[in-house]
Amino acid sequence: MIACPKAVGHRFYDPVDVQTYQVEQLTTDHSYFGCVYAVRAKNGTASALGALKEVVKPLLEDINSQIARAGEPVDGVFHGTFGSGDVAPGPVTVADCWQWIPYENLLVVAELNGEELGQVVAEDAGDRKSDRTLWPFEITLAGGKVTRLVLAGKEVRDLQRRFRIAFNTYDAQSGGKRLLRLREILAQTDAKRRLTAIDTRGALLEYLLEKGNL
Repeated sequence: MIACPKAVGHRFYDPVDVQTYQVEQLTTDHSYFGCVYAVRAKNGTASALGALKEVVKPLLEDINSQIARAGEPVDGVFHGTFGSGDVAPGPVTVADCWQWIPYENLLVVAELNGEELGQVVAEDAGDRKSDRTLWPFEITLAGGKVTRLVLAGKEVRDLQRRFRIAFNTYDAQSGGKRLLRLREILAQTDAKRRLTAIDTRGALLEYLLEKGNL
């Protein structure tokens, strides 16, 4: 795992949720980490959000493998992109990653049943700006209720079955009050919520280092 700067500040009551550590230096750090080949928009730039959408699925797969190596295998990962502003296709630097993921969140693992997963997905669907994904699940809802649940291509009939899911600490603490139901679910004893040592920005940097190009 890539080492990250020491935290000197906290936000959203996250024990390691990011820092203001030498931000000025980081935003001028042009260390090469990979290249994003995004489709250009009419104005000649590609939004960071759009560029990072190309990263979401493989990044979730990478997070899954990292958690497994850390002894916390999971059935799925609930995550999205973090981009803001515009970024031209080309080299990705440390500075880019700090802009895309300005807050350094660790991952938490919790156990949710099929009905609770449906509630989380339904709640997130109410956020028009969200592109969070519950990978590798496919959930069909009707009236807020789960009518079909598929995990890695196999339909799950028992909606009371519990699944181990990874979330970033920001979302786990309601994602800026957008995911209040998720916070309630994770606060329950049955969720068995636990904090891991894996951080989302480190996972992104490690993924770019490993893949080189997108």
